[in-house]
Amino acid sequence: MNTLGPPERRRIYLIRHAEVSYFSETGAPLDPRSVTLTERGRQQAIEMAAALADVPFDRAVCSGMPRSRETAAAVIAGRKIRIEDDANFREIRAGRLRDIPPERRRAELVHVLESAALTGASFAGGESFAAFEERVLAATMRLLGTSDWRRLLLVAHDAVNRVLLAWAAQAGVRAIAAFEQ
Repeated sequence: MNTLGPPERRRIYLIRHAEVSYFSETGAPLDPRSVTLTERGRQQAIEMAAALADVPFDRAVCSGMPRSRETAAAVIAGRKIRIEDDANFREIRAGRLRDIPPERRRAELVHVLESAALTGASFAGGESFAAFEERVLAATMRLLGTSDWRRLLLVAHDAVNRVLLAWAAQAGVRAIAAFEQ
């Protein structure tokens, strides 16, 4: 006789960090590892916190980047949960943005997701999409393999969330361009 009953449902609340700017007021690219939320982004994070105020989170994980940490901190403000940094949820690593001519930036930064499933495809001359997907999914499997949470806040980045959504839809990396946030 099974006395354990059905397993309790677990939920991951997947959030993209709030608004940032990757370029200075003069148009020069900023180091994406250090950008923080804009004023509008801070307001968005406060609005996310209000929308999720009734969710009893057990655990909070972010990529460790200032923008994801700042968003996570706003969402769990006032709760007794520490934010865990997991660098495996960092955004796909680009090559050097300054090495991409301005006329190629749109193709290299915006439309590149449409070719993510091609053999050897990489993001702006940096990390390959195959390695990126492997990194993100391995970290996700580690989270799913733990039993210390029922409601997990995961604050990550655009392409990270696209990989997770495509995985959940059983569509794979070829579908990441289809997911918008």
